[in-house]
Amino acid sequence: MTALSRLKELLWILATVGVVAIVVRLLGGLGAVTDLSDTMPWGMWKIFNMVAGVAIATGGFALAATVYVFKLERFRPVLKPAVVIAFLGYGSSCFALVMDIGLPHAFYKPIIFWNHHSFLFEVAWCVMLYFSVTALEVAPTVLEQHGLHKLVRLLHRVTLPLVIVGITLSSLHHTSLGSLFVAMPARLHPLWFTSWLPWLFILSAVGSGIFMVIAVTLAYGRLYRRPVDLSMLGRLGSAGAVILGLYLIGKILDLVLRGELRALVSGQWEEGFFVAELLLGAVIPIVLVALPRARRSAAGLATAACSAVAGTLLNRLNVGITGLVRTAGASYFPSLAEIALSVGAFAAAALVFFYLVENYRVFENTPAREHLAALEGDVKNSDAMGRVWALGPMASRTRISLVVVVAASAALGLFSTDALEGMELRRTPVQAPRGVDATRSVLALNGDRDEDVVLFPHETHKQKLGGQQSCPKCHHQNLPHDEASACHGCHADMALKTSIFNHASHVARLNDKWSCTQCHEPNRPKNHGNSKPCADCHHEDMGLEASAAGYDYRARSYTDAMHGQCMGCHQRQDEKNGTRMAECGFCHRHQKPVTPGAQKAVSLRTGGTGR
Repeated sequence: MTALSRLKELLWILATVGVVAIVVRLLGGLGAVTDLSDTMPWGMWKIFNMVAGVAIATGGFALAATVYVFKLERFRPVLKPAVVIAFLGYGSSCFALVMDIGLPHAFYKPIIFWNHHSFLFEVAWCVMLYFSVTALEVAPTVLEQHGLHKLVRLLHRVTLPLVIVGITLSSLHHTSLGSLFVAMPARLHPLWFTSWLPWLFILSAVGSGIFMVIAVTLAYGRLYRRPVDLSMLGRLGSAGAVILGLYLIGKILDLVLRGELRALVSGQWEEGFFVAELLLGAVIPIVLVALPRARRSAAGLATAACSAVAGTLLNRLNVGITGLVRTAGASYFPSLAEIALSVGAFAAAALVFFYLVENYRVFENTPAREHLAALEGDVKNSDAMGRVWALGPMASRTRISLVVVVAASAALGLFSTDALEGMELRRTPVQAPRGVDATRSVLALNGDRDEDVVLFPHETHKQKLGGQQSCPKCHHQNLPHDEASACHGCHADMALKTSIFNHASHVARLNDKWSCTQCHEPNRPKNHGNSKPCADCHHEDMGLEASAAGYDYRARSYTDAMHGQCMGCHQRQDEKNGTRMAECGFCHRHQKPVTPGAQKAVSLRTGGTGR
């Protein structure tokens, strides 16, 4: 079996699992298959398949402009593959977007009900129209094979207008996708939020789209054992590198002009994702293409192309997901069904690409039937199991049929379990803070007992905020009859919310099973939404305000609680004194276990002020 056969079988497995995920999504709705929430409503389908997928498919309009508008005929050999990539990329993205809609059968409504004030309305129209344009651009390749020459000639006459419309629509689409995120300055992380997003989106899309064409062309040559013009691909890579160079300059210049360069050294975890996308999406491809030896080799061009594509995918995921996590107030990780549907859509698109390549003249050196038969049936160098797997006159179809049946069965069994509910976060119980000194004037906040220790000068904060009377400012809600409950008593998990309401204890204290009507109205559902306000009973012993009728009985995670308690005051101090207390590195400085002598180091660092 050849690498082509193995790759096709893998794609069939992924596509089959994706089909099962589609069925589950259509029958069970979004809630049954996604890990989305009100604070993270844009997940993998919209960002990875839609926003990122169309970005790497932009090579179609870039190559069309290069050949038809700028008349650079030397790049014509990769024009058809580029258009096919655009057609399949936009097609799979449209399909994933339909799956992301709460009512998939209502996908046509933007065509009838126009909301010209909405970015998404413009995005929907651009995607639909550009997909239609790419279908018309691909049509001559298919129709010619079936002898419909009159229709082919008609389409050739309107090729230039189609190309111009396609360039316009694709440019509008990518800039509009950037504009979507310009509308959320309070949500998106400063490393990614900028009014330049529309321009940065179109530059990165064009650059990575060109490299995607290079990657696909090289993969075609390797899988089908056909020669490729490395000189032409090298020149195409140089053009893509120039565009990515402009993108890199724009990213850095934007950070400088906005004064956000310091965000790269603030100690926040988002920095790693930002640096990774720049390295993958711009620096590595530019350096490799700049090296003559790498630019003239298939391995060098393939590495540059894969790096550029991966960098752009990561950039879109960062803008659409990573950069929103901090302000979301909730975690998000795509469920197994989300991943299956997302990857399955791309796998199906790849299978359609292989079908078009093998049956139509997509590449100039399209493999002949005899060559394809030799590739599919080449078991000469296989091991014993490989030769058994490929036996029989219908070996290829038999293998694929078996693969589909097994994959579908496994997916049905898998998606009937709790795997549909997403990846459950591991619980991390919070440990009490340790005193650095005997009087516990300095506390070592290290809830999960890892090496990231925050030294908190507790006594200094108490004195600066008003002495003994200041305790309620931080210890905002105490356990019954307690004056200053420890934070970890309620915020008992590092990453997950914790229920602080003990239903069994309340039942026992309120006359056992006859206690329901003391908190819930009779003849109504007995749930949190229909319960007596906590403040009615716990106004004095816990200090709850009467306005706490809608009180959330789940305490925030320890991490969120600590950040929420400290960041507001630190930000106000920064605005007042020009300090940098709100940056992560100000508190998260200690990466080693704290020793008893650390209090002296804290005093020296803070000047005895704790600031």
